[in-house]
Amino acid sequence: MKHIITIIKKELHRVLTDRSAIFSLIVPGIILFVLYTFIGNVTFEPDVPTTFTVSGINIPVELDNSLGAIVIFNEITEADLEYAKEAVINGEISAVFVFDDNFWNNIGSNQTPNVDIFYNSGSLASSTAVQIVLATINALHPQFNVGEHNVGGENEIATMLMALLLPMLLLTFTFSAAISIVPESVAGEKERGTMATLLATPTKRGEIALGKIFSLSILSLISATSSFLGLIFSLPNMAGVSNIGELLSVADLILLYLIIVSVVLVVTGLMVILSTYAKNVKEAGIITMPLMFLSMFIGILNLVLGIPTHIGFAFIPLYNMVASIGLILQGTSGMIPFLVLTFVVNVFYMAICAVITAKMFNSERVMFTK
Repeated sequence: MKHIITIIKKELHRVLTDRSAIFSLIVPGIILFVLYTFIGNVTFEPDVPTTFTVSGINIPVELDNSLGAIVIFNEITEADLEYAKEAVINGEISAVFVFDDNFWNNIGSNQTPNVDIFYNSGSLASSTAVQIVLATINALHPQFNVGEHNVGGENEIATMLMALLLPMLLLTFTFSAAISIVPESVAGEKERGTMATLLATPTKRGEIALGKIFSLSILSLISATSSFLGLIFSLPNMAGVSNIGELLSVADLILLYLIIVSVVLVVTGLMVILSTYAKNVKEAGIITMPLMFLSMFIGILNLVLGIPTHIGFAFIPLYNMVASIGLILQGTSGMIPFLVLTFVVNVFYMAICAVITAKMFNSERVMFTK
């Protein structure tokens, strides 16, 4: 253990006294903050449908006739109201209108009629449908009361966008940070000949390998923390809210950080294996680039496949982080088992990487082939 700690101190001193290396560790968080803040200040205009489907109770025939080409009304009963609200949340319909009995006949009388509207403020289609219907009623008969009820999340569009984009950015920055420090630690020492000197010491090779992995993991965790802080400070700007508490709870933030930490450990383990195999820093850079490109592809799978919920996806390295972040940001119910399994699986994969690296350090062919 003493020798492992010595190796860790050596590696930390090498990186933490190098300004460029320190910059490469913290720059991902800075980029995340700047990028997400910029995105939050841009107005997104999703496509709006030309026709809208809404449900309603006591829908006036006059209104249906006036908007038949633009708004399709489906009459429902009180018993179906809760199901209709869920349909609004899921985007299956745009809104639900509950009119008083004889709504149209009461307009202009001593009794002002009422209409309750259930809509999703996070959906542009839902808000547009409500505006069209209210404008039509107001143009024909302006005297009525409106009760508006938002059944969706205020930040649904921004949250979905974050769930789709964030995993790719995190994976890309994680690999970028690892590429900046890992190859120099192993392949660099092999290239300079200092690795041979280190292996000739009484220290066991397995201890040297573990010291390398632990020290590089600590440095990678600094990068992960930087990315996490950049994310936390930028998300409110991205979603247009005053503080992060309106988007994620403390428990969600803890889970998010643990998932990021676990995937950083996996990435570091994979990079150490490739760097140990490489003969020099240049070769290490070449053989690690395909893995980085693969991670970028995995990062956009939420865009292609949607956010998975099946527990089996937690066993897929890298992709389990992509899925976990999507589940956390969307507040998916029943996500805890998936997240816990993802963390445990990633730690297990890191342990496997450590064992493989230790075996590689004991191989003369791997460590001394030029």
